[in-house]
Amino acid sequence: MGSISDNSPQGGDAGAGPRWAAASLSAEAAPGAFAATCGRVRLLARSLDPSRAARQARTVLEGMLRGAGIDEAAVFDAKLAVAELAGNAERHAGPPYELRVFIVEGVPVWCEVIDGDPDLTAVTAALCRPRAGEDEELLEGGRGLPLVRRLAEGHCRAYPATPSCAGTPGKAVGFALPTPSGVRHAGPPYPVPQARLP
Repeated sequence: MGSISDNSPQGGDAGAGPRWAAASLSAEAAPGAFAATCGRVRLLARSLDPSRAARQARTVLEGMLRGAGIDEAAVFDAKLAVAELAGNAERHAGPPYELRVFIVEGVPVWCEVIDGDPDLTAVTAALCRPRAGEDEELLEGGRGLPLVRRLAEGHCRAYPATPSCAGTPGKAVGFALPTPSGVRHAGPPYPVPQARLP
């Protein structure tokens, strides 16, 4: 894979600022996976199969968080959050689907699920709604974004993104991951990269 370019959410010159470069993956990496680095940040991404996206995203994120030494309760919450986002993508947006995790100095800090639908209207509206009561958030169905926002302590955002396997406009919904220090990022640690696999 070649280099990965920045997709700055503020617009402007895509060539300015930090640059993503392809990074090596282990021999055990799943098909459809890629890695990139930018300074001290590593980005790991994996394409998700339609109809299995939620299960795949949950499994991949669980392994990363356990490997980083995150406690079981926080791992459970993050698995629930990513499954909700991937499930929403499957129900309300078209493929391709992709999971991306930003890692800073060995610690996963931000997770996003990307889909092939660039329309941010409904997601942004849902994220801007006043917070529901805890009982309402835990009801079946329709709980995805309010629940993710609560599990991520309010650090959940939606923004334009480009699925790596397609190179066409899409969107990402991301959330802050639990860290051993307890500090959560307010957004991805660098401008969201756009990439296209060879």
